[in-house]
Amino acid sequence: AAAPGGGDGEPPAASDTCIGLRGATVVCDSAVEVAGYRVVGSPWTPAFYGQWQLESEAEAKAHWDALLPPHAHVDILITHGPPAGYGDAASGVHVGDAALLAAVQAMETPPLLWVCGHIHKSYGVHHVPHARAPHGAIPLVNAAVQYLAHGDKCAAPRTVDLPSGAITEPS
Repeated sequence: AAAPGGGDGEPPAASDTCIGLRGATVVCDSAVEVAGYRVVGSPWTPAFYGQWQLESEAEAKAHWDALLPPHAHVDILITHGPPAGYGDAASGVHVGDAALLAAVQAMETPPLLWVCGHIHKSYGVHHVPHARAPHGAIPLVNAAVQYLAHGDKCAAPRTVDLPSGAITEPS
């Protein structure tokens, strides 16, 4: 499954249509079941760069509260952008989404895994605190791999074992 973002098409108008991506199930503010896991995905980020922009904190709060209410059942969360403070450093400034972080931390049952991208220099594994998550945190993988093309092997994709959440780092 994948969530669009960055330059991946125009934001949807009145319809809920989203981009097509060969070989993937694209989840755009919706949920799908993949291999028995409920996957929720969204392309929206705070105003920063690219398309799919939430223009204000109020707009972001309304969006995430509707998509991720406290009782939501989400096994894997895929968001284009990261939450505030985790995998979101761009030129020394945190540019993540505070409303997204608040919505996820308010969930009664946290996701087993959270995958994002958008902030290329903050690729890698992060841990988002959540009182009801195993080990007290949700594993967050910023899967931006742009720097892999520049020879940075640490930007290579990771393998995540579910439901344990064990993450294999690139070698």
